[in-house]
Amino acid sequence: MLDIARAHDASPAQVRPAWTLQQGPHVVTIPGTGDPAHLEADVAAGAPRLTDDEMLRPTALGQPGGRAVA
Repeated sequence: MLDIARAHDASPAQVRPAWTLQQGPHVVTIPGTGDPAHLEADVAAGAPRLTDDEMLRPTALGQPGGRAVA
C-alpha cells in the first residue's frame, strides 16, 4: 500500500477511503476524527484517483473480500 500512497503523494490513511469512494456513487465512507488537525487529511482522502490496477489490489489496501491481482 505504501507504493500506491507514494504514487499519489498521499498517506496510506488517505488511500484507503479513496479506494472505497471509487467503488461507485452508492458507496460512502464516513471517517471519524476527534482531532481538528486530522479533518483536513480526511477531506483530502477523496482526492487521489487510483488507477484500474490499483483498484484491483484491495488486499494491499487492507480491504477484505475484494479482488486481488495474482
